[in-house]
Amino acid sequence: MLSNEQLGKLVQQVLSAIPDGTQEIKNHLHHALVTGLQKLDVVTREEFEIQTALLQRSGDMLSQLEQQVKELEKHFIKQ
Repeated sequence: MLSNEQLGKLVQQVLSAIPDGTQEIKNHLHHALVTGLQKLDVVTREEFEIQTALLQRSGDMLSQLEQQVKELEKHFIKQ
């Protein structure tokens, strides 16, 4: 999930792209952006890549275990 610091940077980038306006408008927009992004429960790219790697590793381990079970089944069926 995005940290408060990351969320703040993102909001500032969006606000800086808006032409000069009143501070009140920027304050309302800032609040709306922060609230909306928090509700989305987004994660950073780094967190996403870590979870993807863990999922790949788990899938690889599952494949190895399935192969081991097949080998054990072959061994015990022959006896």
